Amino acid sequence: MLKKALNKFKSLSFYTRGVIITIFLLLVLNIAARIPAFCDFYTDHFFWFASASYSRITGHTSISFGEPAIVLAALFVLASLVIAVILIFLRKKEKYRHFAVKWLKCFLAFLLLVLALMTLNCSIPYGCSKIDINDKKPEDYTFEQLLSLRNYLVKNCNELCEKVERDENGDAVFRAEDGQKVSKELIKELKKAMHGLSEEFPRLSGYCPRPKGLKASVIMYETGLIGIYFPFTMESNYSTYLAQVHFPATVCHEYSHLKGYMFEDEANFLAFLACMQSDNDFVRYSGFINALDYVEGDLFAAHSIKDAKLLLKYGLEVDDRVYDDMATYTEKAKEKADKAVSFVEEKTGISEQQMDKAGDKFTNAYADYYNVELNYGEVTYRLLQYYDGKLY
Repeated sequence: MLKKALNKFKSLSFYTRGVIITIFLLLVLNIAARIPAFCDFYTDHFFWFASASYSRITGHTSISFGEPAIVLAALFVLASLVIAVILIFLRKKEKYRHFAVKWLKCFLAFLLLVLALMTLNCSIPYGCSKIDINDKKPEDYTFEQLLSLRNYLVKNCNELCEKVERDENGDAVFRAEDGQKVSKELIKELKKAMHGLSEEFPRLSGYCPRPKGLKASVIMYETGLIGIYFPFTMESNYSTYLAQVHFPATVCHEYSHLKGYMFEDEANFLAFLACMQSDNDFVRYSGFINALDYVEGDLFAAHSIKDAKLLLKYGLEVDDRVYDDMATYTEKAKEKADKAVSFVEEKTGISEQQMDKAGDKFTNAYADYYNVELNYGEVTYRLLQYYDGKLY
């Protein structure tokens, strides 16, 4: 019976055999993606090669390949739907039927390619074991320990706030010799910072492509995204409206995704460690203010009346400029972004609310597909683990 099935399989066309084999492999890989040991092995030994080689090809230009790829893919899907619908009515027309079948075969091959890239570059790394510095759980840490962590971050933020340079608007900036907001000097410093963690986290070694600002940053602005990793083109992207002080932490976050750390809390945690151990005050400041933002949010959300008294008594005061620098966008960038939003709304008729809703649907669909929570808040837990035995 097996021999008969094999002979029948061999009689199929090359295309059909390829589709069957690809679907079978995708099913096997997506089942294996539920096994942490397999995912760890794949990400440690194979993903780095795909990431380094693929991103070397796409990383040579400042233009993000992901943006036009998404537009072209959307047009391809739309055209395929139209052709399939027309085929219902023109199925007896031999020439059109021949054309439609060839087109839809190409579409199926494209769809399988997309699923393969998502599986290899997202699904499997998502199945990896999470970073666990010790066996303690969030509930094992006391308010006093959380306050100690918060005070450590505040102390560093206040000190670095005095050291970083500022522009005429009072915004923290990185002064580069080439005068560019995203300078080669700054990017080189961020790559160095990531590689500095590779002894402790080996996946972070190897090639890091140049980060790319997206032309469609207005969409990111409206949907609350400041950075995004494209698994199809292996690129790290950021919003061009982002305040420069958040650029280092955001890029290091996206680099972490590119190296196989897909969970948001892990990427934020690694971004903090990378920025913190940098020799550059601006890069370190970026890491500290982003970490403080998460820790203070959790601190204030969890406090009781007793805890509030402890906070007032033992909590260090934060420099007002630090809180100003925590804003994702500068006033100037917000004005520019708001104008762009108004222009898009005027030209397309798509309102801000509709963009927000679409962004939420995309984010929720993404999280549901991978069966994960967008757990940015666990950054505090990772930091509590990391400083256990160092601060308390």
